[in-house]
Amino acid sequence: MTITSCQNIGEAKTILNDWAGGITGYIADNTTIKIQKSINSGAIYAEQSCSGGISAGIMSGELYVEDCYNIGNINAGVGCVGGIVGNIDNTGEATSYLKIENCYNRGNIGNVNNHGGILGIVNNKTTLSYELKNNYWLSNCGAEYGIGNLNNDKDAIKKDATDLQKLADTLGDAFTNDIQDENKKWKYNEGYPILEWQLN
Repeated sequence: MTITSCQNIGEAKTILNDWAGGITGYIADNTTIKIQKSINSGAIYAEQSCSGGISAGIMSGELYVEDCYNIGNINAGVGCVGGIVGNIDNTGEATSYLKIENCYNRGNIGNVNNHGGILGIVNNKTTLSYELKNNYWLSNCGAEYGIGNLNNDKDAIKKDATDLQKLADTLGDAFTNDIQDENKKWKYNEGYPILEWQLN
């Protein structure tokens, strides 16, 4: 399944449960999901664990998140919070693969266990794998690292507001610069990169 050019502006919240995401909850049953050119601006909250701006995470199958951004606030009651994806894990003998590419986050990240500017937690299992490429997060969003539990920023790079606003070309062809109206006010995203389809 492919989800493209989708935008969530509403709050997504789980009660007494895990897995809250702006575009999808968690991926399971060996499903392959591609989320492309999509945006979350709604607040995301999981009362237990695992919340992400674009997707809560994956338990089995394949999840590709490409050319997306989050500006919504992300939090959870216990932990496992990511600006783009909350968690990669699996159950039993299932395999999981996650790829996040050309994405950025400027939403606030809750100060809970395993919180990352891009990805909250990578569970240490041999039957899962992940790849991050060309991703960025706002330095004052509340995260310490791009990947929360691994304490690193590999291909999940911290940027201050001024630098993040200049990244449209770096993020790729799906992105463009925000524009100003006749009163010199930013029209779409407070001066941060937007997706090309937002201009149509």
